Amino acid sequence: MKENYFTFVREFGEPFQLNILNPISLYLIDRLNLMEHFSNKMVTLHLKLQFLYGSEKVIPYKKMYMAQLISASFCMITFSIGVLLFGGMSTEFMFIGLLLLIMLPFLLYRELNEKVKRKKREILMELPILLNKIALLVNAGEQIQKALITSVESEKRNQVHPLYVEFQKVCMQLKNNVSFQQALEELSQRVAIHEVSIFTNTILMNYRRGGEQLSLSLRTLSHQLWTTRKTIARTLGEEASSKLIFPMILVFMVVILVVAAPAILMMK
Repeated sequence: MKENYFTFVREFGEPFQLNILNPISLYLIDRLNLMEHFSNKMVTLHLKLQFLYGSEKVIPYKKMYMAQLISASFCMITFSIGVLLFGGMSTEFMFIGLLLLIMLPFLLYRELNEKVKRKKREILMELPILLNKIALLVNAGEQIQKALITSVESEKRNQVHPLYVEFQKVCMQLKNNVSFQQALEELSQRVAIHEVSIFTNTILMNYRRGGEQLSLSLRTLSHQLWTTRKTIARTLGEEASSKLIFPMILVFMVVILVVAAPAILMMK
């Protein structure tokens, strides 16, 4: 096994599992040209990985995702063969192993969707807070570019938050004399969330006018984003409540057994 595969896994393998086997899977991917063969069928996967890890690393992460899938399939096949050898040639075991092998890509893809959903939710929850800071500075007479940089850099505690990671790139571009319009357009393309697109379009349409028009637009957008944040918070609360149903039923059954046990023993 070439050393560069192990180096590749050490560099890009942190978000993935089965990194012990992934160098072998990477070798098979290159040997069989799997990336080229499945490139047309991985467009959606490409977009999701780009949203999670950025356009700079999307190709190696897509390769690692495929390697993880191959490694997991290899483990599943090995386990099934072991069960068949030691448990006998059972039709039930063969069916279960085949079913798990078919479900494996869907389970990994579902996990990826959950990561995308979680990141989008984190961005939408934090975006109105950042917008409020920008609006306050603009109302105080600050230029929109300076207000954006100040608001992002003042958030020392949340520098690893996905929203501030993206806005740090915008601040870096602005400091490197990239045009404000280009920086915001690239932000909208990288994040690819509807509310962020509305945020960038609203600012770009009104920042040249400045003054009262820009402040009014920011206040209107802030109200919309806070409404979205409240909706997400309500949804999270409902999901948390639904997850508590099973533990509550379990506790209820235990209480019934504890209360009913003495009565049953007395009847005997």
